[in-house]
Amino acid sequence: MTGPGTKPLHAALLALVMLALGPVVGSALRAADGGVLTGIWRGALGEREVVVCFDGPDRDGAFYDLRHPRRIALHPQPDGTWQAVGGDAEPHDPAVEEEDCEGPCEGVPEDPDTGTWHLEAPALTPEAEQLTGHWTAAETGQALPIRLTRGYLIGDPGAENAPTGPPCDNLAFTAPFSKSIRVLTGEPRTFAGHRYRTRTLTIGDGLEISGIELLEPGPHAASISRKLRGLPESDAESALELFDCRQRLWADMHVRGEIEFWSERWLGTAEASSVDCGGSHPNEGRTHHTWDLATGEDVDFWDWIADRPRLLRLVLARALSSPDLLAEAARKDPNGDDEGCAATLQEDWVPWQSPYLGLHGMVFATELPHAVQACDQDVEIPYPELLAFANAAGRREILDILATLPMLPPTAPIRSPAGTLP
Repeated sequence: MTGPGTKPLHAALLALVMLALGPVVGSALRAADGGVLTGIWRGALGEREVVVCFDGPDRDGAFYDLRHPRRIALHPQPDGTWQAVGGDAEPHDPAVEEEDCEGPCEGVPEDPDTGTWHLEAPALTPEAEQLTGHWTAAETGQALPIRLTRGYLIGDPGAENAPTGPPCDNLAFTAPFSKSIRVLTGEPRTFAGHRYRTRTLTIGDGLEISGIELLEPGPHAASISRKLRGLPESDAESALELFDCRQRLWADMHVRGEIEFWSERWLGTAEASSVDCGGSHPNEGRTHHTWDLATGEDVDFWDWIADRPRLLRLVLARALSSPDLLAEAARKDPNGDDEGCAATLQEDWVPWQSPYLGLHGMVFATELPHAVQACDQDVEIPYPELLAFANAAGRREILDILATLPMLPPTAPIRSPAGTLP
């Protein structure tokens, strides 16, 4: 909410706008007058309690019902109304015009609209700015009243803790939605003698994000846990991801943090995700991070390497000689069109993630697009062999890791096949 002493400022600002608009006050808004709505509002659509945002003139707005929080887009129309498009529609892209498309047009809503918002210009009361109007159903013409009160005027320098940035992308817009999320804290677990636990945010209908909280003492344990979505301070951003995904009725999101490596100095984690929030296909994958427990930093191990091109040639050679690729090559029809994974991996565009620590060596993993994700490879280069490619700082760190290897568990964690979660 706005801080003490901000209402007079809001009143003065809005009064100037109303003076400039002249006869618009008390009448329906025109499309060009949408700037007076910019911000976050809360109130009722009929009997439904809703939270509403407007990003500015000629830009989309959005709203959701607190009982069934699902984002519904509001698209501005030339006549000053707002077209509500249900949660199963594609996000609106004003740069895409229907006449430019042949067949279904990506970015242009195709679902039947869920009604039209007719809004009056905001009015001032002694307590707050009020916004009224009515909603009409697309098919039946049923009408319901709209009654809203401004929560935030985005970027108002006089408001304490006022959010900045586009209202519809702001945590202040999703804050009421966050109250519908359940938080599940797991029991303490151990990895290589170190304690941790999980923290999961879930809506209970196929959407959840699970993070990691480190329970071992350390100067940077809290900051790392926050980055791993393991503390309450991480919840707001995770809630925003859940909210953005939940705008479709059939949305599905499972994101899970895992520990892969833990020594006195280093913590290796992975985030496995299976996400279907709309688009041409689901997105599945696994990203890796290694944390320096002495500094709290996420380490880029390429900084340890002196001869990156030569090392990548070795990594590619090992990938091409892996048993699964050799087996695929043996099965491939020499006269067919499919060149197979071996040809894909040799393309110049193939991305390799930042390497991460494994139990016996440094692991190099591809990050291929969905269409060829089955060709993803993990290649582990043993630490002693890696010394030949490292710079002076890298050699010191690799030798330190080799000295700690006997302290690690004897078996490596199992990585799921590309595109699946265990």
